[in-house]
Amino acid sequence: MDTISPAAHLEHLRAIAARCAVPIEDVQIVPSIQAWCEDRGLPETNPFRSGKTVRNNVTGHYLILLAQEITGSTQNSIISAMELRGHIDRTGVLRSPDTFLLHLFLHELAHAQFPEASEDECDEWAFSQLAVNAA
Repeated sequence: MDTISPAAHLEHLRAIAARCAVPIEDVQIVPSIQAWCEDRGLPETNPFRSGKTVRNNVTGHYLILLAQEITGSTQNSIISAMELRGHIDRTGVLRSPDTFLLHLFLHELAHAQFPEASEDECDEWAFSQLAVNAA
């Protein structure tokens, strides 16, 4: 799988966020999510994290972070984790880099909309929203 550079899709992702039912402060591309969190005193132990949603405690708005580059091996690892959680019949579409990125973004958006949802529930919601939000 090719490396994904989310910056090329930022306008589309921000447009999706603008339609969200909860306030999204921004969508940012960062070189390292772990380093970004560390600089702000937020816990993050995964150096390969590709997406993360954080809440601004002052405004209550959400910020969605995406890694500057998402390698093929990282994509494969994420897909494998989803398959282990029972989504094996749905992950084939994620072999397309554009669809993988959209699913990742929608998964993070689900964390903002449903703060108590599990990883599995966020994946499920993201799969259900792929067709509606395709470019």
